[in-house]
Amino acid sequence: MTKAADIVLYDEMGRVLLLAEVKTSPLETSKAWAAKIRHDVALTRLNGSLPRFFLVVARDRSYLWNSPAEPESPPEVQIPTDELLADYFRDVQLTAATIADTALELAVGIWLRNLTHGTGSATHVLPPQLGLATAAENGRIEFATAA
Repeated sequence: MTKAADIVLYDEMGRVLLLAEVKTSPLETSKAWAAKIRHDVALTRLNGSLPRFFLVVARDRSYLWNSPAEPESPPEVQIPTDELLADYFRDVQLTAATIADTALELAVGIWLRNLTHGTGSATHVLPPQLGLATAAENGRIEFATAA
């Protein structure tokens, strides 16, 4: 079975709430680039359907969708990745540009796991009206595994 995404966040009922794709290149991205990533995942791995939230994390920016809108729709939120993961990067004295590829994915996973626990440092960077922090509460995450 093909993996749905790098990281899957399930709500407390076990339903897929968010798919996260972590991309370490290119170094400069755009909304159009992120929308293409989402579109490709929807078409190649999900038969066109998407969960409520979709996250693309790149070294420069992170892009978040808050609806299962058309796969090619632009993201509703974009935030600098260094800002999104500031607490985690500060602890290891790295930035999104300097952290190892696998460590960036791990940092995103830790951030999502902390969202499921309502940890303030994970929730304070998101606009509250998105509802992601509330929807993720008591959820769980899974990393894609190699087949």
